[in-house]
Amino acid sequence: MTIIKKKFILVFFISLILSITVFSLNVCANDSEIIGFDYWSKGFYQEAFNQWSDFISKNPDSPEAEVYWIMLEEVLDKVGRYDEFITLSQEILDKDSKNKILKAYAQGQIVQSYIRKNNILQASQEVEKLGMVTDWLIIGPFDNTGKSGFKKVYPPEEEIDLQKTYSGKDSLQIEWFKPKKIALSGFINLDAFLYPNNWSVGYALTYVYSPREKVYYF
Repeated sequence: MTIIKKKFILVFFISLILSITVFSLNVCANDSEIIGFDYWSKGFYQEAFNQWSDFISKNPDSPEAEVYWIMLEEVLDKVGRYDEFITLSQEILDKDSKNKILKAYAQGQIVQSYIRKNNILQASQEVEKLGMVTDWLIIGPFDNTGKSGFKKVYPPEEEIDLQKTYSGKDSLQIEWFKPKKIALSGFINLDAFLYPNNWSVGYALTYVYSPREKVYYF
């Protein structure tokens, strides 16, 4: 039942995206977009991939491009065209586009595509070029019974003392520690590093140094 429910939710979510795109964002849809969805609904994923990637390449500033990018990610494992997606991602990053959301998608996809191909060395090199943060310190767990922890101010919010020990969940003595391994994407799954992780909260800390003062996007 769980698998069926997850599939139903995925299909419902994708159908919702299609409805919003076709009837809201895409009042003046061209043939390329319509054919892409028609191919997808019939299971012709290669053809859908062609249509959507072509649209994104030619219209990176279009709001619809963000939706089609999500659709490309949905069919990527089915078509296996990882190299082409990496090329498209790099193309988006190289273009003088103002669509920062699409650029963020492209940055993440370059890394993920190499990981899917089990090319960890190349993925690591891309992470370094893209500036993914993989150097973290973590502390926890603190109590979060009934999600009450989100409203509490625990010591790491008041001070950063890497040498200090605190009383955490169930009176455990906890301190800052460096995880042995962080995902290449820089994503921190606290459940994997905190115990007990049921009804718990934790904190992740990193430092970003800039050689000069300027405005940065996070």
